[in-house]
Amino acid sequence: MKIDATDLSLYTDTGKFLKKLNCPLGKRWEELKPSETGSRVCDTCYRQVHDTAGMSDEELVGLLKDDPGACLKVSSAQGNCEVIRSRPH
Repeated sequence: MKIDATDLSLYTDTGKFLKKLNCPLGKRWEELKPSETGSRVCDTCYRQVHDTAGMSDEELVGLLKDDPGACLKVSSAQGNCEVIRSRPH
């Protein structure tokens, strides 16, 4: 996956737009409660936040197909994520 550092848009490795990342609550991963599924839960909005560090593009696309509004944790330090400065072509 690729993340545009300028606007936090998330793309597949081939450049397909997936979603724009935005948590209006500004929660940090460490503040969220761990769940049994390996994700974490926000104690304000009660949504699951999925860690994308171990996900392939296919898994991420499937998750977003099932739940387009899914909350995601994406870090520029994770091995499966490339930081870009503009939309991939």
